[in-house]
Amino acid sequence: MLNENLNHHHIALEFDKVLDFLSEFALSELGKERCRAVQLCENSSVILKKLAQTTEARTLLNQFIEPPLENIQDIKASLSDAKKGLTISAEELVQIANVLKTARLMMRYFSRNKNIAPELSEFEDLVSENKELEDKIIDT
Repeated sequence: MLNENLNHHHIALEFDKVLDFLSEFALSELGKERCRAVQLCENSSVILKKLAQTTEARTLLNQFIEPPLENIQDIKASLSDAKKGLTISAEELVQIANVLKTARLMMRYFSRNKNIAPELSEFEDLVSENKELEDKIIDT
């Protein structure tokens, strides 16, 4: 019944069109994929949390405090190849270093803006940095 109900809402809201529109604002192909994969939710506490996060993000953007996402790239294929022991190109290594840098800058972004965006600051715990690897790649 729950899935049937969500499916009805999905169709009634033309949710696929909403997600396509949302995906146009994503900075990377991976971001576009993640936008299109968003699912409807009926859990009110989850909905309220996501609304609070969205409001905080909008507040930061309205104050011209933009997240440092300009270097975000999809490095899944490169990481997969590296895990398999395959050689990856110098360009792929630079992309990996850029993503590592972005992760480090995002941690700082969340930390610096805790007072404005406490709900978003929880994402700081989900991001890890590896400055040593980032530096090794750049210095090579």
